[in-house]
Amino acid sequence: MVNEITKIVGTFILIVMLVLPATATAVADVCAYPDSDLNDDGSVNVDWGGASIYQSSCNSQSSSSSLLGYNILVTGDPANMYMKYTETRLTALGADVTQVNASDLTSTMLSQYTVVWIALGGTNSVDTAGKSDIIRNYVYEGGGLIVEQPNIVGAPQCLPYEFQIKSTFTEKQVTCIRTIFDSTHCLMEGLENEQTPPAYDTVGTIAPEWTVLVNGGISNPTLSIANYGTGRVIVELGNTNLINHSCYCGVCQDDIMIERMVEWADHGCEHIVPEFGSNAMAMILLLITPFLYLVVSKRGH
Repeated sequence: MVNEITKIVGTFILIVMLVLPATATAVADVCAYPDSDLNDDGSVNVDWGGASIYQSSCNSQSSSSSLLGYNILVTGDPANMYMKYTETRLTALGADVTQVNASDLTSTMLSQYTVVWIALGGTNSVDTAGKSDIIRNYVYEGGGLIVEQPNIVGAPQCLPYEFQIKSTFTEKQVTCIRTIFDSTHCLMEGLENEQTPPAYDTVGTIAPEWTVLVNGGISNPTLSIANYGTGRVIVELGNTNLINHSCYCGVCQDDIMIERMVEWADHGCEHIVPEFGSNAMAMILLLITPFLYLVVSKRGH
C-alpha cells in the first residue's frame, strides 16, 4: 500500500516538474521580444510596438502548440526584409529555420526540408531566378509549399496551378471581412473568422484545383490550398509574419494559424489536433492524479 501511494505521489511531482515548466518555457520563447534590426544593417527596420506591447499582443494569441521538430526553408528576395520577418516568427515558434536566397535554391537543397515557405513578395524572385520548376517538382514529390502574399500582378510560375493576382496590396483596399468556407477542414477547425488573415492582394482567376478555405471581402480568396502529386500547397494572401503588422483589422494574427499551415503543408490533416495546448494537457494530468490515488487506496483495503 505504501509503495503504491509513493508511486502516485512521485508521478504527481514528476508531472509538475516536467510539464508545467516546459509549458511556461514555450510561452516565454514564443513571446520573447524579437530583433528589430531585421536585415542587420545597424538600424531599426521595424517597430514591434515596444516590448510591453509586443508581449501583451503575443500573450493574447491562442497558440495550441509549438513548431518544435519542423525543418523549414524560407526563401524569397534577399533585399526584402520579409524573409527575415518570417524566419524570426517561425523560429520563435520553435521551428528549425534556414533562410536561403531564391537564386541559390537547388533540388538537392529542397529535398532536405519538408516545408518550403516563400516569404511575402518572394515569388517574383523565385520565378525570375529560374527556380519555379524545381519548386513545383519538390511539391510533386511530396514537399509542402507555403506561398505568402505574392505582391505581384500576374500568376506566380512556382505554383502548380493558375492563380492570377490582379492587384497588389494597398492599405486602402484591405478588407477586414473574412469568412471561413469550410470550418470542418483541419486547417480551420475550432477557429473563428477573426483568427484568419485579411485579404491583401486581390485575386483574379484561379484554377479549379484550388480549394478556398477563407474568403476575404467579395469573392477574394485569402487562404487557398491544393494537392499536387504527393505534396501540398498553400497560398495565403495576408501577412502572418508579424503579430503587430497583422493587426490592421483590430485582431492580431493568431500563432495557431501559422502552426496549422506548417502542419498541413508538412503532412496534410493527419495528426492536426484542434486547439488543445500543453496547458490543457498539464491540467488534465494533474486532475487525473488524485483519482488514481483513490483507486489505489481502495484496492489497498
